[in-house]
Amino acid sequence: MPTRRKNHCLRNSNARINRPTYRRTEEWTSVVGLFVLATIFFFLFITFAIFLYWIYLFVIGQLKELGPFLERVGILVRINK
Repeated sequence: MPTRRKNHCLRNSNARINRPTYRRTEEWTSVVGLFVLATIFFFLFITFAIFLYWIYLFVIGQLKELGPFLERVGILVRINK
């Protein structure tokens, strides 16, 4: 029984003529990737800075409350007002 030949020319040429291609260039993907990474690290940096400032305010508040007790014990804590 003879086998049928597939028409490779028709499949490879006509089927893809009008189809839009969404090929990304390496430059475009690297720029977008760097922008996404920069945005993520920027928000992480801002979040970390806010977290450190919150810890600073918490520690200063605790030292103000514990100040008289620490002076009685013998530890002098000076906070600039």
